[in-house]
Amino acid sequence: MPDRRRDAEILGRKTSKQYEDMCKVFHRVEEGFRNQGSRADSIQDYWAIYNCEVDGNNYYNGNSDLYVPIVHVAIEARKTRNLNRLFPQSGRYIDATGSDGEIPAEIVALLEDYVRVTKLRTQHIAGLLRNGDIEGHYNLLVDWDRSSRHIVSRETAPPTLSLRGMMRSVSALDVTREPIEKMHEEEVFDQHPSVEVLHDSDVLVLPQNSQSVDDALRRGGSVTVIRRWTKEQLEEMIDEGEVRRGPGEELLEIRSRVFENPRSIEKDLIDAAGIKDSGQTIQGYVTWCLRDIPGEGKRLTESIWGGYDLVLSCRRIRYWNDKCPLLSVPQNKIAGAFKGVSPIKPGVASLQYYANQIAQQAADSATYSMLPIVMTDPAKNPRTATMILNLGAVWEIDPNSTKFAEFPKLWQDGVQILQSITAQILQSLGVNPAMLPQSTGRPGAKRNQAEVALEQQVDVLTTDELCSVVEEGVLTPMLGLWVDYDHQFRDDETTVRMYGELGHLAKMEKVPPLQSTNRYHFTWFGVEQARNAAQVQQQIAALNVYKGFEQALGKAGYMLDPAPLLVHSAGNVFGWREGHLIIRDMRSQLAMDPNTENEMLAMGQKAVVHPLDNHPEHIQAHSQLLQALDSGSPEHMNTQLHINFHQRFMAEQAAQMAQQQMMQQMQAAGGGGPPGAPGGGQGGGGGAPAPGGAAPPPNPLRGPPGMIHPDQMPRAGAAVMPRKM
Repeated sequence: MPDRRRDAEILGRKTSKQYEDMCKVFHRVEEGFRNQGSRADSIQDYWAIYNCEVDGNNYYNGNSDLYVPIVHVAIEARKTRNLNRLFPQSGRYIDATGSDGEIPAEIVALLEDYVRVTKLRTQHIAGLLRNGDIEGHYNLLVDWDRSSRHIVSRETAPPTLSLRGMMRSVSALDVTREPIEKMHEEEVFDQHPSVEVLHDSDVLVLPQNSQSVDDALRRGGSVTVIRRWTKEQLEEMIDEGEVRRGPGEELLEIRSRVFENPRSIEKDLIDAAGIKDSGQTIQGYVTWCLRDIPGEGKRLTESIWGGYDLVLSCRRIRYWNDKCPLLSVPQNKIAGAFKGVSPIKPGVASLQYYANQIAQQAADSATYSMLPIVMTDPAKNPRTATMILNLGAVWEIDPNSTKFAEFPKLWQDGVQILQSITAQILQSLGVNPAMLPQSTGRPGAKRNQAEVALEQQVDVLTTDELCSVVEEGVLTPMLGLWVDYDHQFRDDETTVRMYGELGHLAKMEKVPPLQSTNRYHFTWFGVEQARNAAQVQQQIAALNVYKGFEQALGKAGYMLDPAPLLVHSAGNVFGWREGHLIIRDMRSQLAMDPNTENEMLAMGQKAVVHPLDNHPEHIQAHSQLLQALDSGSPEHMNTQLHINFHQRFMAEQAAQMAQQQMMQQMQAAGGGGPPGAPGGGQGGGGGAPAPGGAAPPPNPLRGPPGMIHPDQMPRAGAAVMPRKM
């Protein structure tokens, strides 16, 4: 029996039992936000520390007003290093495995394009890492973005002459007309996944001791995020039917009908950026929970609230995969609690406040020490009013009764204390020396090889631990949602228009959502790529060793197949966009329909000529398109070039067939093959070169630039100190 439409409202009247049950859910959500109010206040203070804002936690009341950016520098250093580990320089971020041993290179390449289109590295993951270091929790909301644009293009068409016009003219060749220029307007849709980084104060997962988002939903709990809309956004949601018109218009009228408003981190960050927030936003809540729908059983629902009992909408979740779009994991998992603790909380905040006080006291001391202290005897020098500090000043006093003193240089002690506090904060936040321009060596001496290797080992171990949490808890599940959303929302025609042949191949590789997790498994490939930099060299060396035992493997019933290693290596080195073009899978070289190629050529895109194409049929279809295009246009030249490639392939195939026929005739005549060929008459027997005539193998070439020397290459996956050369 088919399920209810996902855009159909579930709740009935306010007096119905389902409406009352949903109101009870929201009352628990309201209480949950109040219970985590102290956590929201602490996070507010941590963001103030990061933004170096002087607040009520500074107790020193002096002349100086300084803020030492120790925590700010440490968090930025952690963000930079972790971001570079998650996004290696090779540009390949996604790895895939298939149940049948095949790697869907086309889908991987399409996902790589989505990474670039969404600006995942600079716009989202950088902020996600920063939020995790300040708030102690990662929250990412995954959705699908679809927008349209009305573009205008100029098209030229050849002049047309009617039959009556041809009768009036003496000859059709005598009539000269200019090409007709037309303006063509077209609506183009841009669609791709979208992600949004959420602050921890705006996310609530009940029960609080859940192990994950899925565990909370299975246990009958709920997942809620706070949304803030403008008046125009809410009106658009009402017009599109996302919320019910009656409750939506009621929320527009009252606006302030919300319970005790939690502290908005977004508003504070806008204020910290120097922008005044007018506060003209309407706060709402989106809750995901399992509800018992009559005739269908328990289903995952998505409810939109306006505060208290004002239910704007309650429907089945609109995603076909029936998964919550919120990805939420703690930075450091604590047993028995869903949310993690901020790294700033355990003593770092108090150390930062103490460093500010020391810096302010040291600044006041430095100001005092720069001013001279004059001591004089007022009895011997009654004219102290003339003692003015100025250029060319004349003091009418007894010099023997006047002395100068200096204020104690207490700022020097303050600088030493600040250095100690800085080292402690960096150690508490896990900022190793490799992240900052500082040296662990002896003062005045260079670091030796052992110290450099130690810093590199600490850098790898501490960074990999944190990045693995982001990969396993956020990025890898995000890829699974992207594949599901791509299957549900993507328009095939738009994809072919944007990605050409790549989109066509991805269209052929479309996988239903229920099979995407069983047939293909996509993982984020960042830390493992940097961690196993030496593993590729060891794999190639091992393959050369295995080739020497190929006969022994065959006798034992095994076969050596180096193709998976070569394909994997090409993907690591060149990325999935170029890797699957360098080492091609002949099984995927399917002949494309000539009409599909005509559509691509008419849009100005390049269509690749495949070896299995029916070249005469393609040439005939493309020739018809060539006649319809304007001579000299880019589309005309592209189509002509494509036809030339088909003709070239036909000529090569004809030459190969002629050569094979000649070889067969020569072998049938008994004359042997040409010199050097099997059966030829020169050289050794059977056309082989004479003994001693083979050239010796060349000397082994040097490795590529940047290759790890074997003496300095650690074991794969291990961190050991390299040898001293």
